Amino acid sequence: MTTTNKVFQQRCPELYRAIFGKRYLLPQYRSGDYQEQDTLNRQMFDWFVAALTGRINFNDDLMRMLLVNYAMALCYNRPTLYAERELCEALERTDLPSDLSTKDIHFKWPQLRIILPLGTISREGHSLTHLDMCLVGAGQTVNLPEPIRAELSFKIPVVENQLTGTGFNLLGTISDGPTFYSYRTAWNNQKLGQSGSGRVCDQTCDQTDRNLTDRMFRLSLNLLLFLGARPIEYDPLHFERPARLEGKHLRAALARAHFVGQEAYRPSSKKPRSSDRHCAPHFTAGHWRRCVYGRGRSQSRLRWIAVYFAGDKQEHATDESGADGKQARTPGNENDRT
Repeated sequence: MTTTNKVFQQRCPELYRAIFGKRYLLPQYRSGDYQEQDTLNRQMFDWFVAALTGRINFNDDLMRMLLVNYAMALCYNRPTLYAERELCEALERTDLPSDLSTKDIHFKWPQLRIILPLGTISREGHSLTHLDMCLVGAGQTVNLPEPIRAELSFKIPVVENQLTGTGFNLLGTISDGPTFYSYRTAWNNQKLGQSGSGRVCDQTCDQTDRNLTDRMFRLSLNLLLFLGARPIEYDPLHFERPARLEGKHLRAALARAHFVGQEAYRPSSKKPRSSDRHCAPHFTAGHWRRCVYGRGRSQSRLRWIAVYFAGDKQEHATDESGADGKQARTPGNENDRT
């Protein structure tokens, strides 16, 4: 442990525990897909060290967005999900529905982190490691939770949303630097279908890479749509082993990693539907389909149709909207889309 770590742990034990006090248990075959957890936690730790030593300019929009995101994450016990490579690659290539609006997206927590597989979105050989998303209500005051705020001696300012409506903040991080990319947009019945092209959102990014931020924002909306399409059983306060102190050393709590699409790639027990049409073998791109339901078919919701292999002997498709609620297995090495 470095001297900085020791001093920080002594002066801000609750904040140190909130940052380093949890580790996620990943399946061995998945562990190499993601940035190391210590590296991800270190970014948050380094930001607070810089803030407490006066090296953060809180008049800078990006720094204020980071403060809002970190404060809300700590308030809600840092909800964290992992995105599988197969799902993430498919969603990264999936176009948003043209009629998509904020009403179609349902947040379970006001703040959420989704850790991405390395290589999903890259810039100059460096991968986007995770996405932080949060919703800030109109006029909402964002503050750090107690007792963390008390032990910081009020050196971190309170941030108030000056917008008349709810705002959506998105932060993507590349570990090199680290470099932060950000999007901010209103979230009051906003049309989002063209947001992936950068025509709706204002970009507030200190390092301009429009293509990367467009892809980042489109992927975040696809992930949020996917999360809202089915219930998810995840409690940020559930641990396989709670955190504990051994002498002066913090032993992190262990929690089972939860994946965005962990139910999405189970093979269906039903045989694929088939037709008499014949076509060349190919992969069909994933896409969103608006389905009507309810009394008088008066309600609608979006369902994601997974990437599937078509052609060869007979054309067929299996999607997650079937009556049995099970999804098709998505191949992980598809490269073509039609």
